[in-house]
Amino acid sequence: APGGETPLSGDFNGDGKDDVVTFAHGPEADVYVSLSNGDGFGPATVWHDFFAQRHETPAVGDVNGDGKDDIVTFTHDADAKVYVALSTGSGFGPAAVW
Repeated sequence: APGGETPLSGDFNGDGKDDVVTFAHGPEADVYVSLSNGDGFGPATVWHDFFAQRHETPAVGDVNGDGKDDIVTFTHDADAKVYVALSTGSGFGPAAVW
């Protein structure tokens, strides 16, 4: 990933194949997902348009147990909050404090 981006993997659409997610961290803080077809990855598309800003630490995991990996970010400010955006299988829902 170009400088400052964070790539991770997880099954974001629940099909049993690990996909790739990239957190851009820039001013837009976009989150891109490339779905796996078992032989390669499809084009990267924006699944969330503002998540895991510059100094936050992103992670992935199925936090609600529905079979689709969600995105998580940890802030490093005085509040030290954890934000989660649940996967819908074709995008991530709104970020919420967990």
